[in-house]
Amino acid sequence: KNRLKLNKEKLRYRCHNYIARNKKKKKKCSVGISAKNCTLFEKARIDIMVYWRLITLLLHVRPPRYKLLIEELGISNCSVSTWCMCSRDVIIHDCLKRSEKLGGDSKYIEVVDANLDLSKTKQNSITNQLVLSGIEIESKKSFFIVIENPEPANLLAVFKEWIFPNTFVVTNCVKIEHCLKDKQFLEYTVEYCVNFVKPEMVTECKQAIKRTWREVGISNMPKSCNSNLTGFLAEYQFKRKYTRLQRLHHFFIAAGDLFRRDNKQESG
Repeated sequence: KNRLKLNKEKLRYRCHNYIARNKKKKKKCSVGISAKNCTLFEKARIDIMVYWRLITLLLHVRPPRYKLLIEELGISNCSVSTWCMCSRDVIIHDCLKRSEKLGGDSKYIEVVDANLDLSKTKQNSITNQLVLSGIEIESKKSFFIVIENPEPANLLAVFKEWIFPNTFVVTNCVKIEHCLKDKQFLEYTVEYCVNFVKPEMVTECKQAIKRTWREVGISNMPKSCNSNLTGFLAEYQFKRKYTRLQRLHHFFIAAGDLFRRDNKQESG
C-alpha cells in the first residue's frame, strides 16, 4: 500500500511506509521530498501563490505594469524582474517547441523581429543575433527562430526551411529589407513565389501587430531590458497566438514540459 502523504501547508511529500532491511525489524520510512521539485516553482524564493499571481498578471495585464506588480504582490522591483524573466523562459520554450513551417497557397504570415547587439557583452563571441517570430495570420501556426549572424545567406536558409513557396510575408524588419537587395535573395523570391509586403499594405495585420505590441509594451521598453528582447518577442508571439482564456493553460503545459526535460538532462 502506498503511504506517501502530502503536507499541503509545507508542500512536502513524506513516506510513511514500514520497511525492513537485512531481515531486521521493520522501521518507519522518513524520506521526504518537496512537491515543488522538478517544477517551475522549485527555485522560487517567493510564495507559490504570489508567483502564480505574478504569472497571471504578466499574461493578462498590459504594460506599464511593474509598479502594479510591486504594489499588488508586495515584492521588490528586483524580484519582479527576476521572476518575469523566468516566466518568459517558459514562454520562449513554448514558442520554440511549437515552431512549424508556415505559408503556402497564397497565405499571409506575419514576421516580427528583435535585433540583439551583443558586442558589449564580454562573454559572447557573437556580436549580433536576429530573433524572428512568424505567425500564420489565419491559423495562428507559428515559428520562433534565433539566427546567429543574420547575413543574407543565413536568412535565406531560414526562409527556405520555415516558409513554404507561394507565400506573402508581412514584415517591416530592416534586416529583411536589406536582404531584398541581395541577388540570391531576389532569385529566391521569384523561384519560390515568396512576396514581402509592408504591414501597412494589410490592414488586418497592421492593427493586430499594434494591438499585441501594446500588450507587451516592447516599443516603450527601457534600454536596460534590451538583453532580454528574445523574451519580450516570445511574449509578443505567445499573446498573438493564444487568446486571454488560453494563455494560462498553455503556459503551464510549457512549464511542465520544460522542467521535465531539464530534469531528464540532469539525471543523464
